Amino acid sequence: MKCHDKKSLCMNGDHFSIIDHFYNIINALRSAAEQNSNVKKKYRRGQRVVGWNFHVRRSHVKAREKFAMWAGQGRPHSGYFYDNMVASRRGFKAALKYVQRNEERIRMEMLARHRSTCNFVDFWKETKKFNNKNCLPIRNKLVLPKDVIVNFSQFAAPTLAT
Repeated sequence: MKCHDKKSLCMNGDHFSIIDHFYNIINALRSAAEQNSNVKKKYRRGQRVVGWNFHVRRSHVKAREKFAMWAGQGRPHSGYFYDNMVASRRGFKAALKYVQRNEERIRMEMLARHRSTCNFVDFWKETKKFNNKNCLPIRNKLVLPKDVIVNFSQFAAPTLAT
């Protein structure tokens, strides 16, 4: 549709209704295409691996390079390229198992590293990841903030008095 109106903005009401009609048609076609499409969204095949960049990434890149070289040679079952591919894959799997088995330790090391370098933004980001989101909050029968304050003062009074 081409508007021959000389104004910068077309104010013709018929054009608005035509554009709305085209919009509805395009929207219906788009939703039908999405429903019948064979293309699936790419999802991660698992959770993020803690310590990947620091411990595993280099061995993964090396294993992929060695695999590509091995595949480029016709995927031999023995020889120099096969041995290199197997060794690099073994190193990658060992590094991956290490980070999977030592996840908590690696998290603590990351926290210590962020703290020692005074990188408090990343320190608090990592700290937030420790919070268990699946746990239920403690239910308290107190409703008013005044009741909370009174309850806390009764609880903390013996401790604060000493």
